Amino acid sequence: MSSDLGIGSSKGSSSRPTTPAPKAEPKTESKVGGRTETARDGFQPARTTARPPVAGIGAAKAAAEPSTPAEQAKALIEKHTNTFGLNLDEAGLGKELAAMAAADPAKNGPVIKEVFNQLGSTLLGGDNKEQVAQQMAKNLTDDQMKQLSSTKDGRAVLEDVKTQLERNGVTPAEKAAIDRINGAYSEPKNLDEIKAGLKEGRTDDAFRNGVAKYFGSLGADDAHKAMESIRADGLQRQLIDSVMRDKDGNPSDVRLRDGIETMLNTGRVDFMVAQISSKSYNVFTGSANGTSDSHFFPSGDAKEGVYINVDRANDAAELPRTLVHETFHAFAHDHGSNGGAAEEGMGIALIHYAFTDGKYNVAEAIYGTKNWYRDDGRDGDIEMGDFSNADPQLREVLQSVSARDESQVAWDNPEQLQSDYDKFWSGTNRFDPPGNWEANVPYMTQSMLYERQRAQLEGQGLTPDQILNALGPPPSPPTKP
Repeated sequence: MSSDLGIGSSKGSSSRPTTPAPKAEPKTESKVGGRTETARDGFQPARTTARPPVAGIGAAKAAAEPSTPAEQAKALIEKHTNTFGLNLDEAGLGKELAAMAAADPAKNGPVIKEVFNQLGSTLLGGDNKEQVAQQMAKNLTDDQMKQLSSTKDGRAVLEDVKTQLERNGVTPAEKAAIDRINGAYSEPKNLDEIKAGLKEGRTDDAFRNGVAKYFGSLGADDAHKAMESIRADGLQRQLIDSVMRDKDGNPSDVRLRDGIETMLNTGRVDFMVAQISSKSYNVFTGSANGTSDSHFFPSGDAKEGVYINVDRANDAAELPRTLVHETFHAFAHDHGSNGGAAEEGMGIALIHYAFTDGKYNVAEAIYGTKNWYRDDGRDGDIEMGDFSNADPQLREVLQSVSARDESQVAWDNPEQLQSDYDKFWSGTNRFDPPGNWEANVPYMTQSMLYERQRAQLEGQGLTPDQILNALGPPPSPPTKP
């Protein structure tokens, strides 16, 4: 039998009746997939039916309206959930989210965020958000993380992953993942990069560290110029909110951020931005680090920083003054101060420097602090301290403060600083009788300056009479009541 028998064939057995061939249908053409298809014998060639796109990276746009991030997230979760809807494949979902993030964080970031929003707990009480975040971090290479960290949308994805990893405490594996993410961020190296980061809303640790390093490398005058540029662009508050942290790494209390803003608005303490960006700022109730007073705590770790008593935090008028004083301690600590009454007194004088335009008495601030600790009835005293090891940045600040000091205290001469105290200030009790200290401050100041001038003229060879003619009689003590 012939192998080509079929409809319309005239071949075959002669005894078998032949079936008339059907009338041929006219040929028609159609366009499918960019090529021409011809209908044969009345039949149109089959077309492949388009399947709906899978939500996520690379999905083709359907003819209908694009699905929302919430709908796409739901589809992704269902895709990675077993038939009975009871068990989520965290590894598979995390891997796909990682691929989505690496490919297009701007497009896929909202979907990824919505996936985390919709995820819940596992049957055994685990946290699906946390587990998927672990898998997502695992499937992102270091290079992909670095690429993500270079854009605002990419950083938002990485920060979302970090948030999920930190939900229920941090395991060693999660810490390793968080460290990888943090290590991917680049630090700003100059003012333009800092301003660009502020405009993008960067708050990551690498940005904060870069700000601290940049301002830490500047002297007071250059720090002021940099902050003037930031203020001119309306970015000062953004800077404060981006870099201020408490000891746990969270944004500092808003009262402290408000106080720092008032402090920086003076334009006179911009040299402190490095400390604002690197120390913790905290509000406490009761006591902290062994004291109920506001203070700077130089612990040398993440807890190092400024601690403000809640009562002072609630005093909007006094808080900025206290922040100037305590942040100066942090600055002085970083730049070679030997602490003691000298540092305390300079910190008090700096408040006047920042918020007033007139003169002030630095000797009273330093020596008054010395006698305060000696005479307040508590145990302990305070060393005089000095600035003999001050670096150029601290010296620049001290010179600026000294420019308006009516007492011209010998802050840069430790021997004379101590000698002047012993001769003119140590003999007056800070509290007893009440008001006596304040009444004697002008006399002690004038006596100290008179003796300094007298000794200088004596060293030039002048006789006592000549010195008396040049300076007049020495100051007289106030009349006692």
